[in-house]
Amino acid sequence: MNTIFTGVRPLDYVIAVLFVLAGAGLMLVNMNASPADMGDLASPIESQSWLLVPTFALAMVPILWRRANQAAAIGGAVALIGVHDLMFGSVIRCGVGLPLSLFLAYAVARFAPKAHLLPLLIGVAVVQVVVFVDDSAAGLEAMPFALGLGAVAFGIGLLVRAISAKMARRESARTLEPAYV
Repeated sequence: MNTIFTGVRPLDYVIAVLFVLAGAGLMLVNMNASPADMGDLASPIESQSWLLVPTFALAMVPILWRRANQAAAIGGAVALIGVHDLMFGSVIRCGVGLPLSLFLAYAVARFAPKAHLLPLLIGVAVVQVVVFVDDSAAGLEAMPFALGLGAVAFGIGLLVRAISAKMARRESARTLEPAYV
């Protein structure tokens, strides 16, 4: 099997498929929005091209590597969402882009080497910037809220990491104990 998928587990595929479907669904909403639907938006939807759907769905694929390679997942998300920003301008991305960034923040805290936590967390913030920079619904005004949610997701990941490490140490100690019969 191709080494690009080394470390990717079945749950990672499920999460990636769900994000791809959600991303495609959100872009279908953008495509089908009428002028009346755009009244409450921070800025009007600038594109209703059918290309919104496959390009944003593709931008969700890097979540597949959330466990195996957080830098690749974050870099891929930044690049692909950034290209989507440039190609289509202002559309609603935050509905799926924000949850994507939260999954990435959790993954960084849970799986990344400790020495890489800060740079990767900054990368998650960059994902949030590219999601909100040209978002019709929220815009950059939502960044404080998004950063706060990202910090919570990161904290949960650190907590799960600590609990998992403690459980692993207990299991290791238990298997090293001599068996008395």
